[in-house]
Amino acid sequence: MIAEPLSKIISQGVQEKIFDTAFPQEAAKAFIGASAMVMQGIYNIKPGSEEYTRMLLATIDFLERILGAKSDLILNAYKKMEG
Repeated sequence: MIAEPLSKIISQGVQEKIFDTAFPQEAAKAFIGASAMVMQGIYNIKPGSEEYTRMLLATIDFLERILGAKSDLILNAYKKMEG
């Protein structure tokens, strides 16, 4: 199951003080569930549109909250990867 490796990553993030959750396994399942639910609805939205951008930003916000991460942590990490 995909939740197991993700819960290990989350646990490591908690140890490194990047994430703040007492429930890494449950956070992994919630992370996957929230991502799947939001992404199902995004396929019918035009990429680059305001609604598409809003949906992606909302998803990132949800995931950061599940992980107990600082606001914009995921978005800033993505921007660094993009160069």
